[in-house]
Amino acid sequence: MFDFAYKTQCFIPHPTYFSWSPKDHPSMIAIHSNSKWGRGLGRRFGWIDAHEDIIDALECIQQRSILCPDTLHQLAFTSYVTKAMKEQTLRPYLYQIRDSYKNAADVTIRAIEKHLCMPCLKPQGGLYTLMNVGEDGDTFVTRVIKHTGVLFIPGKGFGDTLTEAVRISYGPHVEHTHVIEDGIKRVSTYLKSCS
Repeated sequence: MFDFAYKTQCFIPHPTYFSWSPKDHPSMIAIHSNSKWGRGLGRRFGWIDAHEDIIDALECIQQRSILCPDTLHQLAFTSYVTKAMKEQTLRPYLYQIRDSYKNAADVTIRAIEKHLCMPCLKPQGGLYTLMNVGEDGDTFVTRVIKHTGVLFIPGKGFGDTLTEAVRISYGPHVEHTHVIEDGIKRVSTYLKSCS
């Protein structure tokens, strides 16, 4: 089972398993998420690629466990994909979105390096990075938002190894990357005033 949530937002050459298909590997299940895939942030639905028998079984489970699926967004998304594939605009759109996310990631990393000098992960794709703040992430987030209005997400919600980290989402700001640097500068100014 592969979760391809960030497959279309991969900034590095794709790993070979990205090309694997359930047609070649009948026991493989590929999970895709629209909330990441086509800049559908907040649209919490997705789809799978799998052998027909697996899809049939999952449909049976879904029919018995989901009482109110998001049919409107499913129909809108299906209509969009069908039209975009016919007009051959889907692939260029996905490349444009990937490049926008990469630019936002680069802006974020440069701002962290320039203004905060804290260790962070250089994203290879996706919508966010992680930064080590050298103290409890919950405490840091509370203190920073109170004094700067800049919101980070405490890292420990993503695993115990991230207790002293925060998650920085650049995905919502791909069209306005200056907001990212402005926020990082405000945090830097505040932290320097505490020293």
